[in-house]
Amino acid sequence: GHLIDFDKDGDHFERVGGQDSAGDLMIRNIQLKHAGKYVCMVQTSVDKLSAAADLIVRGPPGPPEAVTIDEITDTTAQLSWRPGPDNH
Repeated sequence: GHLIDFDKDGDHFERVGGQDSAGDLMIRNIQLKHAGKYVCMVQTSVDKLSAAADLIVRGPPGPPEAVTIDEITDTTAQLSWRPGPDNH
């Protein structure tokens, strides 16, 4: 993993929070690449604690792969392909 740089990654990550929260993470314009484990760590001079959550990002299916033309006649063409990434 890597630390979130709110200045560099500000297009997607924003630190938000209200009166009842010390801080929350908002991910805007989320993309498939943002899926993964997120860990929040806090440290004081007395102790250190962390909590983790797995983020699943669902998206539209990817395009078909390995498209081939198997047979061509005067009026038809037979195609085959493998499904692309499901992204679910």
